[in-house]
Amino acid sequence: MLKSKVLAIVAAVALFTSQAVADPVVLVVKSATILPTKANGAAWDFPLVGTKALPDPYVKAWVYDSTGAQADYGETGIRWDTLGPIWNEDIVKAKAGQKIKIEVWDKDLKYDDLIGARSVTLTQGLIDKGSFILQFGQVKFLRLAVRTDGTSRSEPRVTLMQPFPGPHSANELTRSKDQSRAIILLPGLDLRDDGASAATPRFVDWQGSTSTLVKCLSHHADVFSIAYAQTAPVEEIASYHELRESIEKVKKLGYREIVLLGHSAGGLIARHFVEENPGAGVTRVIQVATPNGGAKLAGLAVNFLQVPKDQAKFVESLSPSHRDVVLKSRQNKSIPTSVDFVTVVACPSHKNGDGAVHRDRQWTSELKSQGVPCVCLDGTHMQVINDTECVGTYCKLATEPQPRWSASKVQLFASAAK
Repeated sequence: MLKSKVLAIVAAVALFTSQAVADPVVLVVKSATILPTKANGAAWDFPLVGTKALPDPYVKAWVYDSTGAQADYGETGIRWDTLGPIWNEDIVKAKAGQKIKIEVWDKDLKYDDLIGARSVTLTQGLIDKGSFILQFGQVKFLRLAVRTDGTSRSEPRVTLMQPFPGPHSANELTRSKDQSRAIILLPGLDLRDDGASAATPRFVDWQGSTSTLVKCLSHHADVFSIAYAQTAPVEEIASYHELRESIEKVKKLGYREIVLLGHSAGGLIARHFVEENPGAGVTRVIQVATPNGGAKLAGLAVNFLQVPKDQAKFVESLSPSHRDVVLKSRQNKSIPTSVDFVTVVACPSHKNGDGAVHRDRQWTSELKSQGVPCVCLDGTHMQVINDTECVGTYCKLATEPQPRWSASKVQLFASAAK
């Protein structure tokens, strides 16, 4: 009798365990890097005069059960003219042990081109890991994430607040009387070495109402601050719908000018945002000490395990190797001519960088080729965002036109800055 009861309990536990393991998860297509040509060396699209023949990628996915029967199917949207598409889209649901076939295609007028195909079995290990990367065909990498079906975020990925006038939360935003300009502050790396989760957006000191920066800017504009989860690469964060919605929320208050001021990684997010959303209403971007070409310290920190595990992808995306790949994949992307754009290079006197980012990796060649103006400030990576004299410079940059420079002016400034 006892033996039969024990067997019944064991069977019940086994059944419960198998059901728990078999719960479906959602497969999320995050981003990809695609090789510049087809396998035979041909261009992806017909090379029209004066344009790059870049692909228009989208992803298909099929799910098959243990018998080989199809269980689910999904597609992403198309990302036009890019070697570095970013989706952040749910595509299929699957269970551990099921086979997933993934294909990346280039959308054409008549016959779409297959960029690459790959099949993978979804294991419990991949589910527990939370994300994985696949390489196949002309796909240099395709990054996918796994999310438990039915779960919702306990914290938003992006948080908005208003230090001036205010302070106000995103639920109580207001516009000063007759004020036509808003400045939105975007922070850089906030290393979570205190044990806090990188998935929780967190504001930094200079984004608050009592900071020197906010006090100075408040004489010229209403000031808003954005914080964001730091668990994904910066180029993916720039594509978050929550970021776009936060900026739209500020725009709807009726401002004629929307200025994004981003420090370090925040400058990258601001740049990629306007490149992808030229009609979002942003009129000016001020980058401060931004690793457009990457920071060696970021790569070293990840390689030597000096970064919290959940923040590693974010930090790694600031490394030179990652930035070089991203810039190459986005070589067709440019800063909209309708957006004033200026790069502030932080570099103490007689130094090659600001202690975190080399000066040549702040004002990079692709920015120079677009005539992006440059301003040099004497200070380290963190000093330049808090220093009173530097803050005065940001007020000037936010309120005065920043037209593109001629090629000769770029060359002359670059030579004088060496």
